[in-house]
Amino acid sequence: MQERLREAVERTPTWLLLAQEALFLVLGWTGSWLREPASLLGAWRGATWTAGLAGASAGLLLGLFDLELSRRLPAYNETVTPLLFRRFRPGGALAFTAFVALAEETLFRGWLQPAAGPVAATLLFVLVHIQYLGRPPALLALTAYGAVLAALRAWSGGLLAPWLAHWGLDAVQALAVVLGRYPGLPPKGDPGGAASPTPR
Repeated sequence: MQERLREAVERTPTWLLLAQEALFLVLGWTGSWLREPASLLGAWRGATWTAGLAGASAGLLLGLFDLELSRRLPAYNETVTPLLFRRFRPGGALAFTAFVALAEETLFRGWLQPAAGPVAATLLFVLVHIQYLGRPPALLALTAYGAVLAALRAWSGGLLAPWLAHWGLDAVQALAVVLGRYPGLPPKGDPGGAASPTPR
């Protein structure tokens, strides 16, 4: 199944990936607006330097932790997610991950967390990332990342901290892939091939 997912990911056009994330963004904005018209806008307006610094720091730490997990646990690093980032250069990877983080945080922490609570928002966040299902180490890590994002939303009262944390996590992964430093990534052009550790 992982091999099929790898092939599908590498063949999926970038515009389709962006369209999926745009749908998340629209759902998040619409759901928040229907629930309380000013709620999502207020969640962005209430940003502080403290929330920004906490979110950026958390994102960097989560990203580095994720790379270390990928290096140490072979069962963890057989993921299809890094294959998404192969198509980008560094600037494109940063822009793509910023948009993905914005869309997913708008949906999960902007609308669903206030409407259904942090546990439900985190579980739905995990379910959307279908590529991790059936892989317990990656699923546990994703659940922990979702819980950190939910805690940042609850602590800060806004979306800046979880957005920066999500972006930082994804950006560290993306840059590691683009720069050829992501552990265990199959060689380019061999999406279904066996992963081999990247030399340090």
